[in-house]
Amino acid sequence: MYTPSALLDGAIKKLTDEKGDLVVSTFFEEAEALAVESNRLIVKVPTDLVRSVLEQRFAVDVADIISDIAGQRMRVEFLSDPAQYKKYEQNKNHLPTGYSGYTFDSFIVGNSNKLAHAAAMAVANGLSQPDGAPNAASAIYNPLFIYGQSGLGKTHLLYAMMEMITTHRFDKKVIYIKGDEFTNQLVRAIEDKNVPAFRDKYRGADLLLVDDIQFIAGKERTQEEFFHTFNHLYEAGKQIVLTSDRPPKEMATLQERLSTRFEWGLLTDIQPPDLETRMALVNVKASNLGVQLPADVTEYIASCITSNVRQLEGAVKKLAALHSIMNIPIDIDLAQRAIKDIFKESPGLNPTPQLILEEVSSFTGVAKDKILGKSKSKDIVRARQIMIYLITQMTDLSLPAIGRFIGRDHTTALYARDKIAEEIQTDAGLDATIKDLMKNIRSR
Repeated sequence: MYTPSALLDGAIKKLTDEKGDLVVSTFFEEAEALAVESNRLIVKVPTDLVRSVLEQRFAVDVADIISDIAGQRMRVEFLSDPAQYKKYEQNKNHLPTGYSGYTFDSFIVGNSNKLAHAAAMAVANGLSQPDGAPNAASAIYNPLFIYGQSGLGKTHLLYAMMEMITTHRFDKKVIYIKGDEFTNQLVRAIEDKNVPAFRDKYRGADLLLVDDIQFIAGKERTQEEFFHTFNHLYEAGKQIVLTSDRPPKEMATLQERLSTRFEWGLLTDIQPPDLETRMALVNVKASNLGVQLPADVTEYIASCITSNVRQLEGAVKKLAALHSIMNIPIDIDLAQRAIKDIFKESPGLNPTPQLILEEVSSFTGVAKDKILGKSKSKDIVRARQIMIYLITQMTDLSLPAIGRFIGRDHTTALYARDKIAEEIQTDAGLDATIKDLMKNIRSR
C-alpha cells in the first residue's frame, strides 16, 4: 500500500516517461493527492477546465498505473470544486517533511532501547493491519509513552511508526506534532476564533504522535485542550504515542489528571547506548555514507561519544567529509579532529537570554514584548522576574548586561533575582515552575 501522494507521484512519473514532460506538467502541475477512499484516489485540481481535460485524457491511464502500484483495482477522481474537496483537505495526514528515511530497519536496537523499539513496532504493526484484524497492542500500549534524554532515538521511533503505517494503510489519518507547536497552533486558533477546527483536526486522528510533550506542562489552556483531545481519542479506541525527556511524574507543573492518563498504557525509557551498540551505530552510519572505517577508529569514536546518538552521527559525517573533500586517510588522527570539531560545534547548551525569554513567554502565556515592556501588571511582572532569575542562573551575563537586555537598570535585575530566589524556598509551586522551565530550556 502507498500514500495518496506516492500513488499520484508514481502516476505522473510514468505518464511523463510515456507522453513527455510538457504535456504532463501542463495539466498536473497543481494537482494534489488528498486521500484514498473506497479504492478511489482523490486528486484536487485548480480549475474546472483542468479537471475536464484530466478526466478525458488521463483518467484511464492514471487508474491503470495506480492500480499496478497499489496491487488492487483503483480509479481516480479529480475534484475542482472546494465544496467537494474541502473535507479531504481537513482530513489529510499532518506529517513532518523528511521523515521517510527513519525506519525500523535503520534503527539500531540494543539493551538500552529494546523495549521502546518493540512497543513502537507492535503499535505500528497493529495499525498497519486491515480493520477488524486482532490488535493486542492497541489496548496494552495506549498510550505509549517513551522518555529519555535528547538524541537517543525517540523521534526516530515516531518517524518509523509513521513510515510503516502510511505505507500500508493510506486510509489512516496520522498526525505528528511537537508539544510546543501544539501550543502555538492553539494560540493561533484562539486568535483566529477557530478553536473548533483545531479540535476537529486532532480529534479526528487514528494515530496521534506528540513529540516532546513536556512542553505543554505549565500551560493551562494547552493542557485543558490536550486533556479533552486525549479523552476523545482514547475513548474512541484511537492510538496515542507520546515522547518526553522525562517521565510524567517528573513534570512538576503537569496537571495530575494528565500525568495519570499518560501512565495508563506502557511507560518505557530509552537509555544511552552501551559501547557495542554505539560501535554498531558508527559502522551503520559510515556504511550509509559509503565509508569503511577501521576497527580502531570505530571504537575510538564510540568510546569518546557516550550519550548522544546525534553526536555520533555528526562525528561520522564530519569524518567522511574530511576524508572525501581533503583526501585525508581515515585513521585515529582524523577521528580525533572530527570529534574535536563536533564538540566545538556542540559544546553543550549555553542558553541565550532570547531563548530563555521565548520559553518563559511560551510557558506563561505572556507575550515577549510585554515581558520586556514597561507594564506593571501582576502576571507580566511575575513572568519578567522569572525570566531574569533564569538568566542569572543559566547564563554568565552580569547584572548590568541583563539590565540592558530588559531595558532597565541593573538594580531591577538584582531585585528580581533575589525575590525569586527567596520565594522558591517556601513556594513549592514556584519552585516546580522554575525546575520545569530549566528542563525545557535545556532540552531545546
